[in-house]
Amino acid sequence: MIRYIYTFFVGLFLAIFVGMGIAVFYPAPKAPEAPIWYDKQLTTQELKAQQQYDIKQKAYNKELWRYNRNVSMIVLVCAIIILAISLLLTEKLGVLADGILLGGIFTLVYGIGRGMATDSNKYRFLVAGLGLAMTLGLGYIKFARRPESKLEKLE
Repeated sequence: MIRYIYTFFVGLFLAIFVGMGIAVFYPAPKAPEAPIWYDKQLTTQELKAQQQYDIKQKAYNKELWRYNRNVSMIVLVCAIIILAISLLLTEKLGVLADGILLGGIFTLVYGIGRGMATDSNKYRFLVAGLGLAMTLGLGYIKFARRPESKLEKLE
């Protein structure tokens, strides 16, 4: 039971580490501050301020979509590297490799989620396809592929 808990937390903290690393070294754009209006009729100056805010908000949304796409790409590359390390070192690391594998999967899910927060359906489809391919490939490598038996090596 402790083994599974340890594996889960290694995976969880690995995904958090990747996410926090990106937040530290590639910060998100700052949202514009909204003007506060109370229930009243707006003056001409307040209407202009509201229109300026709306323009800033649209620009921020475009910047945020671009940011999410970039973060998604970075995270997906990190996930692929983490998953490759896990699969390459499975024999040497044992339970730690399982935690790293789970961390790679959590990181992959995080990258897919960020990819879904973009404005491009084509990019979302690409990210979903990559996630599916990675999941199927990992399942095959980790569970379906059978190593050659000693008898087959002799033949």
